[in-house]
Amino acid sequence: MKKKLILLTTSLLEIVILCAVLFFLYHKYCLWCNLAQSHKVVLMDKKDLVFPPIADLKYYYGLKPDTTKEEKPDWLPYKAVYHYNADGLNDWANHAVEKEKGVFRIITLGDSFTYGFLVNTNDSWPKQFENLLNKNKKNCSINKFEVINLGAPGYDIQYIVERYKEKGIKYNPDLVIWFESGSGFGRLNEMREPIVRDCAAHESTASAQEHEKNGDYYYCASLAQKEIDQKFSDEQKSVYISQFLDTFFQNIDPKKVRYYAFSFLGNKFAFNSWKNRYLDAKFLPTVSSIQEKNQILADGHPNVEGHQTIAKDIFDDVAKNIFSDCFDSF
Repeated sequence: MKKKLILLTTSLLEIVILCAVLFFLYHKYCLWCNLAQSHKVVLMDKKDLVFPPIADLKYYYGLKPDTTKEEKPDWLPYKAVYHYNADGLNDWANHAVEKEKGVFRIITLGDSFTYGFLVNTNDSWPKQFENLLNKNKKNCSINKFEVINLGAPGYDIQYIVERYKEKGIKYNPDLVIWFESGSGFGRLNEMREPIVRDCAAHESTASAQEHEKNGDYYYCASLAQKEIDQKFSDEQKSVYISQFLDTFFQNIDPKKVRYYAFSFLGNKFAFNSWKNRYLDAKFLPTVSSIQEKNQILADGHPNVEGHQTIAKDIFDDVAKNIFSDCFDSF
């Protein structure tokens, strides 16, 4: 009887542990699904965009220089204000092409998470990251850290690479920080945009309002992404995207690149594939999950606290591993 009781207790314990593991994995999966499927595309007003003629890129766009714009969806409790500088970057300051003496220049790359969609320009994580660097640095050879934000809403990896070629190379950065929101593993704009536009053209105003009422802010984008995901495997997408990353690393020393992602994205096939393909760059799935911390807006983008978390996690890494002589805490 005693042996049966022990066996039963052991079996029950194993079941509890198994359920806990399955719940944990399911939770991580749901976080990824919510991020990857629901929040991939940002709807931008075309009057705030420019469309430079780029060979082989039919739908590529940039931000209109010297523009201040406001964003206020019905569900957002405040008004977000952006300012695009003379170079079409989400920044109040203009940046001279030639660096001043003693300036360490950092370029940030990414999509709407790096751009700072639905938060004020100065609340984006690149701006907060710059503030952390300059506020906390001690006596070192660097007089000032300058962060130039090249993030743009709705960009995939191909567009991010093109933006670096178009806007970033001339600034001759000392370091490039690329933040991956999760969409870059499968968002293929040149393939997906025609599907999005066809969907939008055939969707009635009433239908669009109903989707938004139900919290599906990017219905056509989600529909297009599902079609892309059904057509291409993760491996096929990774191979396709790698050609653009190859171009990127031909235009910069890989040792100057740190590619960050949320911690739960570290096991994605593409992430591990790129990590092994570009050995001289740092691929770091070390940013805290702002989803778990509930530091997101209704559509999944980071709120101000979410941008603070991203900035702090990236700051902690570079302060410890690159600029340890500038920061006493490390």
